[in-house]
Amino acid sequence: MTVKPAPVDPTALSRLRQQLHQLGQQYAQLLDRLVGVDEMILGSCFEVYKTCSKPNCCCHHGQKHGPFLALTFSIAGKVRHRMVRHADQQMVKRGARIYKDFQTTRRQLRRVGRSIDELLDRLRSAQAREYV
Repeated sequence: MTVKPAPVDPTALSRLRQQLHQLGQQYAQLLDRLVGVDEMILGSCFEVYKTCSKPNCCCHHGQKHGPFLALTFSIAGKVRHRMVRHADQQMVKRGARIYKDFQTTRRQLRRVGRSIDELLDRLRSAQAREYV
């Protein structure tokens, strides 16, 4: 029974472990941000300018009515738009901003997770030994 030793550079191994530790902390911080999130509104806010049905109105000659707040979102792969009532504008803007931040943090969490996985592969390669 023989074990073929893996080539190990102690300095590189130490750096690898430090990177894993730092990424683990970053992962935990991102996860905490996601878990503690407030109520979200699915979608993104944007402003709409409209024309009315009055034929002699100035909106038909350049200056449209608005801005009105609208929300765009996707349901079952279809993009939908919904106008926001004036009384709900602040709540919808805040909820949509929280949703956007949630999605951004989620992407960051995935990126960090992939980095951790790559480093773990490198650690395994550095530490794994073949039993011969």
